[in-house]
Amino acid sequence: TYFYTDSYYWEPDNRVEQDAYGLLNAQVKWTAPGENYYVRVFGRNLTDEEYFSQVTVTNTGDLGGAAPPRTYGIGVGCTF
Repeated sequence: TYFYTDSYYWEPDNRVEQDAYGLLNAQVKWTAPGENYYVRVFGRNLTDEEYFSQVTVTNTGDLGGAAPPRTYGIGVGCTF
């Protein structure tokens, strides 16, 4: 999947701006015959975009929380 957002401001005074960014995520899942077990491989933020996931704007300063960098992994599961 691909998600894009244009630039925007975090508060009404238009002082703290988030630049535009795009996120690319992918997942592949294999299910065993009988559909009891599965394995999946996933990746999030594959282009390693840097952006803020939250910003707190106050009179004494601004705080920003960075969004997660590129992450990937493997998942396994079973159904009953």
